[in-house]
Amino acid sequence: MRDLIPGIQVEEKYQRTAGKLVSFTSAAHTSKLNLEKADALALGLATLQLTLLGLLARWVRKHPVSKRDIAITRALQQKDSHLLDYAALAFTFISNPKIMMPMMVPVALSSGRCIYV
Repeated sequence: MRDLIPGIQVEEKYQRTAGKLVSFTSAAHTSKLNLEKADALALGLATLQLTLLGLLARWVRKHPVSKRDIAITRALQQKDSHLLDYAALAFTFISNPKIMMPMMVPVALSSGRCIYV
């Protein structure tokens, strides 16, 4: 056994893996934040979305719902539509994690850019 990581005894067959771990952790500590163009764009879009959501929430708070909107909503809710029932069931089924997780792998691979954590 060899003391590759301070305080941790490592067997000979695990030395290469432990060496990779040491190099990975030292690289993680010394690397600086490097935003690529796509990352900067995603951050900018997320900030824009949050700002627009805040503005929309403020507008909704200041402008109460009109009586006409309430009447339309109640009229739509009173109708029993089998098509809308099936659509809601389909969306509920698709949003199940057991369905979404396997679908995420091909989508991530087809994007051309995979991020490994």
